[in-house]
Amino acid sequence: MRPVLFEAFGFPVPAWHVLFVLAFCVAFFHLFFVSQLRPQLFGGRAPFVGELEKLVIFSAVVYAVGLVGARLVDLLGLASVPDFGAHSHAHSHSVDGPLTFYGSIGCAGLVAVVLLRRWRLDFWNALDFVAPAVLLGLAVGRVGCLLNGDDYGALLPGVNPENAPFWSWPAMGPGLGYRYPTQLQESLASFALWASGTVALWWRCRGGPKLPVGSVGVALTVLSCANRFANEFFRGDPRGYFFSTPLSFSQGVALVLVVVVLASWRMARTMQRSPRSTHVG
Repeated sequence: MRPVLFEAFGFPVPAWHVLFVLAFCVAFFHLFFVSQLRPQLFGGRAPFVGELEKLVIFSAVVYAVGLVGARLVDLLGLASVPDFGAHSHAHSHSVDGPLTFYGSIGCAGLVAVVLLRRWRLDFWNALDFVAPAVLLGLAVGRVGCLLNGDDYGALLPGVNPENAPFWSWPAMGPGLGYRYPTQLQESLASFALWASGTVALWWRCRGGPKLPVGSVGVALTVLSCANRFANEFFRGDPRGYFFSTPLSFSQGVALVLVVVVLASWRMARTMQRSPRSTHVG
């Protein structure tokens, strides 16, 4: 763990804050690359091609609203995710406390829909390009969670320095054993999804398989939710409950998000294929 990354002019610079800003930067650069620097690689199908001002507005507004949403979920007591070692539990219901990823996705997603409709941009095409950017940002952000000691995994039973597997992570403090590296697992999985999703999107736009618009973004959303659902079983921090079910808050939200995205995409596809009725008079 390294909660303080470095000191600048005598002031500590928190590692998590640095990685959080870096996550936004790499996600923004991904969108900037596909829409401004090399739009021809994706057949010019990315949103905001040649419209840098809209890209900046979209990214900044979605980022700000996502930050508020991530904090709001914890303030409302919907999720119990206290920090491990870096902050006291008393901070979890203050302005300076933990952030909830799905709170960010929910609020940011609603604002994104509003902006895309205002600019008359297709939501599902935008999802194809935005989803990989979000996953790249998540991959970077989870490294910040690791450095800060947040979102830690459960202790591995019966594991000591002599028999610890290479993938385990030492727990904070002497004699605490080893934990599942849940932060690194989600980071690596998100990075793999970003890479595979970007390649699939490039292949489709360059004349590859005729995948329907939105298929890449929907697939990445479902796979990311599935990974988070499984990852929750190995978490060691308090997870909260989803409406008094055995599921954690994040697992419940992941299931709801998958159902909503699949149902909405199916409805949109059905409406596109339905012939418009004509009236003969």
